[in-house]
Amino acid sequence: MGDIYFYMIIALAVLAVADLVVGVSNDAVNFLNSAIGSKAISFKTIMIVASLGIAAGAIFSSGLMEVARKGIFVPSEFFFDEIMVIFMAVMITDILLLDFFNTLGMPTSTTVSIVFELLGAAVCVALIKIYSDPENAKDLAAYINTTKAVQIISGILLSVVVAFSVGALVQWITRLLLSFEFRKKANWVGALFGGVALTAILYFIFIKGIKGTNYAKSVVAILYDDGVDGALQWVNSYFDASYETLAEFAKKKKDLYKIEPTSGKIALTLRGFLETNVLSIVSVGFLIWSLLSYLIITVFKIDIYKVIIIVGTFALALAFAGNDLVNFIGVPVAAWASYQKWVASGVDPHEFSMAFLGDKANTPTTILLVAGFIMVLTLWLSSKAKEVVKTELNLSRQGEGKERFKANLASRVIVRSLTALGGSVEKILPESFKKYSAKQYDQTVINSIEYVDPDDRPAFDLVRASVNLTMAGILISLATSLKLPLSTTYVTFMVAMGTSLADKAWGKDSAVYRVAGVLNVIGGWFLTAFAAFTAAALLALLIHFGGPIMIAVLLVLALFIIYKNYQSFKKKEKF
Repeated sequence: MGDIYFYMIIALAVLAVADLVVGVSNDAVNFLNSAIGSKAISFKTIMIVASLGIAAGAIFSSGLMEVARKGIFVPSEFFFDEIMVIFMAVMITDILLLDFFNTLGMPTSTTVSIVFELLGAAVCVALIKIYSDPENAKDLAAYINTTKAVQIISGILLSVVVAFSVGALVQWITRLLLSFEFRKKANWVGALFGGVALTAILYFIFIKGIKGTNYAKSVVAILYDDGVDGALQWVNSYFDASYETLAEFAKKKKDLYKIEPTSGKIALTLRGFLETNVLSIVSVGFLIWSLLSYLIITVFKIDIYKVIIIVGTFALALAFAGNDLVNFIGVPVAAWASYQKWVASGVDPHEFSMAFLGDKANTPTTILLVAGFIMVLTLWLSSKAKEVVKTELNLSRQGEGKERFKANLASRVIVRSLTALGGSVEKILPESFKKYSAKQYDQTVINSIEYVDPDDRPAFDLVRASVNLTMAGILISLATSLKLPLSTTYVTFMVAMGTSLADKAWGKDSAVYRVAGVLNVIGGWFLTAFAAFTAAALLALLIHFGGPIMIAVLLVLALFIIYKNYQSFKKKEKF
């Protein structure tokens, strides 16, 4: 029986590599879209910058494997043989699901995929446990962290609405201030814009890039170190709280402070410093980066908007690798740790508790380096990644063109409603503001530029690309600090859609098609959650009753489906 689990570990390792490939192919849109769409820098430079971001993010992601171990289910309620069923079902489902979306060229969330796959497989195994031994059975809630699932669903709804609205509002204000002839503005205008954008993006790198890593818990300052007796009194006075014990304070503030209840020593961590001094850090950063932006523009004669796009692309690529790597290798890493513990224990697999998965996880640096290399290689070689990027660029490009999606009743109703609302608002606006707005939105300058090859025309200008990257960084940073379960895919995509709407990229003729496309993508996101839960539960059921033979059948079937999807995709590329 032991050999069977060893072979399952090998299969999970292979699946992890495949998952990295399909995962990067899907999530590349998050950090490539703005740079590619604006054509601010060469494609080769974009890929190099994104590759560096991915490599850096992968190295710093060692502390982010918790969701696969204890984030969705309660590990102490499962045994080794049951956990292996869950992990195998999750990985097979994840690859098939992401490859399906990649083949369609549709961006989806790898975070939502892995969460609902874990939830579906764990629910299935938990129900099997309950019905197989009714006398000793517990409630389903004892096995599953249902609160997490509710948070994820809430995060989906919140991220879609907030990201789209904020992206549209900020782009509208930015365009009113800078217009489409932003290059003619005074240097100090570009410097201030650079100061705001670079401060937001670089703060995003720190707050999002180090979240959950070992560096986040590095001690920045010792706040109190004068014995246990006075520590609790100091805590309650300093935080204006009423904690009864230091252990209670440590439990609630463990991410921001490092507390030693036995000695009374209290220290501020790097993450705590970043999250408790936001205003000071942002204010100083804005002054410094505004001055540097002015020097970059006036002395070095460098386009500050291109600098913003380069830094923003690096930041989002780093955050993607640093935080989403768990979605691809978290399950296999947890399975390998489980296998090692089980082998060392000598206990039967159906009696060995998985309670240890509730402890802190540390992923070997070698695994992270290999994963980072595979991700970078995929970024350069994957044609499906380019197809997913094309979908977002098609929906956000400035001006008319061939539309990928067909209009439907919902898109027509939405466009008519928004048109009517816009007409009502326009009636109450002052004539002076209407004239000013019309002048700022005059697109003569971009429409007058002729290109020998139509494909050389940017999908949008540098201002919109900068706003896309900046607002995505701000929203994700804010969500991280507030511990909201937002998806980087949802945020980046919906910000891009909001900015394109505000930039009047959706004209009268194209609006219904663009809105239909956005609805299709959003519908795909909700389909992801449902499909992930259902498919993982079904596969867990099959594996539980079918054993090793069923695992072999599912693996062969998965490889066959991926191969057929690849062949179908290649045929589509030729036309």
